[in-house]
Amino acid sequence: MKSTAIFMILAATTVAAICFSGGMTAEKGKFLKEEIKELKKKTRMEIVCNAIAGNGKMKWHKGEQRRFCLQEKDGLKWDFMLKYINWGTNTIKTKECMNGMEKEAYGCKHGGQTGYWNWEYMADPNQGYCEDFGWL
Repeated sequence: MKSTAIFMILAATTVAAICFSGGMTAEKGKFLKEEIKELKKKTRMEIVCNAIAGNGKMKWHKGEQRRFCLQEKDGLKWDFMLKYINWGTNTIKTKECMNGMEKEAYGCKHGGQTGYWNWEYMADPNQGYCEDFGWL
């Protein structure tokens, strides 16, 4: 009975989970795990989640999504997306964002996308360059 109850809880909390089947690979996010000493040894993934989530200080509304792009090297970029999929408003801390994004970047050869009860995460290595629209 306990195993059935645990399974039902897990089934109810996971909306959808996929690893992308093709596209660029990026050594399962090795670049994202590297610490940047000039930024107090923060990993690149931590920087991504600080930029997207605002360390729990920004309110999110149902259906709101935010994206971030990080250039790994010439011709290889990482596209990230975080979306709030529950009702009302919410906030998300950097660590929670990192936990979800790391599963997609480190656990999937070509990146992936997973939705849980509150949040949907996407980390996707792609060919190309991050666009800079700062001039607009």
